Amino acid sequence: MDQVMQFVKPSWQFLKDSIHLVKRCTKPDRKEFYKIAMATAIGFAIMGSIGFFVKLIHISINNIIDLAEIDTQITPACLVGSSQYPGKCCKPLGSLDDPG
Repeated sequence: MDQVMQFVKPSWQFLKDSIHLVKRCTKPDRKEFYKIAMATAIGFAIMGSIGFFVKLIHISINNIIDLAEIDTQITPACLVGSSQYPGKCCKPLGSLDDPG
């Protein structure tokens, strides 16, 4: 019986405290709600603009890396013009070592 009371007593106290908290809470008035809504909107705008600029920088860095990879793939045949790859400045990665 003592073990049951050790479990029930804290649970009962938690329930009483929770009911007391809910009764004490009040609904925000219009002014308080407006402040909370504005703070949330400003937070969303700041986080969105940070994400936008990070993505913008990420895209430009990726393009620079891709251009560096393309520069290493250009062969002399591409610079002169090859009938095997018309209109392309570089060959696909797997065909750099292919003779034909």
